[in-house]
Amino acid sequence: MIAQKRGVTVRYKNNNNTDGSENKNVGFVVGFFIVAIASVAVCIFCGKLIDDHGSSEKKEVKTTQKSVVTTVSETLSETTVVTTEPEPENLKYVYDNSGKELPALNVILDKTSNKTYKVNLRELANPDDVITAFRFIFYAEDGVSNLGEVKGAYGLNIEPSSPLATDDSWYQSEDFSVYSEGAYCEVRCEVPTELAKDIDIEKGKLMVGYWWSDQQTVRLERIICEKYSYMERPNDGTKSLKVNIPLNFNNEETKKYTLPLREIIPDGYIPEFVAVTLENENGDPLGKFSGSIGLATKDSIYDGFYREDNMVVYGENSTCDLTWTVPDVVKKLLNYDGNMEVSFWWGDCEDIKITKVYVQYSKQK
Repeated sequence: MIAQKRGVTVRYKNNNNTDGSENKNVGFVVGFFIVAIASVAVCIFCGKLIDDHGSSEKKEVKTTQKSVVTTVSETLSETTVVTTEPEPENLKYVYDNSGKELPALNVILDKTSNKTYKVNLRELANPDDVITAFRFIFYAEDGVSNLGEVKGAYGLNIEPSSPLATDDSWYQSEDFSVYSEGAYCEVRCEVPTELAKDIDIEKGKLMVGYWWSDQQTVRLERIICEKYSYMERPNDGTKSLKVNIPLNFNNEETKKYTLPLREIIPDGYIPEFVAVTLENENGDPLGKFSGSIGLATKDSIYDGFYREDNMVVYGENSTCDLTWTVPDVVKKLLNYDGNMEVSFWWGDCEDIKITKVYVQYSKQK
């Protein structure tokens, strides 16, 4: 609406619209700034959250990486330990039942004085052996008189905790009584099975006592220890040779049998166990065999040859094995250019033969 008054033109409508537009513009600008400020604030807040979240993720990643590295390190360490462990040895059980003899003792025992004789058990057995019996060989001192009834006993050092102790760390057997119509008497005393595990072979002694006979004195000529061992030995191979070698303890030419060492073990190997099969050709029981097995060495301490002497076996049948577990000290000194030797010193059968030689061996370290 336009009105004119006294030459003045008044535009009421236009003036009113201009004021409204200006008010609207101002409101718009203010609103814009508020929204902008709010948006900036939101962005800053969100950015902080993102940064915080990102930092948290980075920390977790670092922790995870550290854990992985530690695990790998531990795994490598364990693997290294495993790879440096030695390979297990090949083992095989062997059964060694050859006895040991102390010959030519010639100890005079008197039934009223000097009644006992002691010997170190270590001379008769090894710590790993199980002792099953003792044999005591007596003669009349003059070599011809009848002994009649021979009475005596034996004793052993045993472990202090053994329930079979008859005294402090000592076992005393019951008296034995054997009748002899001549000047010779052999007494066999079985060792109780429950006692065998308690015998102190390493440090102990064996005692034999003479209490009575028709003679005032007797001669203890020899002691024989019957024993066995059953143990694992290294095994990288075996060899068995069938032979037919005669032996006669009264013939110097045939009382020994020699076999080149290279024929029974390869170079770089060492013998662990030896078994020699003996046979009585007429089929009768072999009875007692007393002899030895030996190996050539390169050490002068044994004069170039180690001999396991005074070995004893008793054959109830026509055949039996003479067995030997080779000592560690011998295995280190082998002379491969030398021989193995089997000797026959005495037996119930004068003529026998060797039918087989068996050797178990291992790699030299």
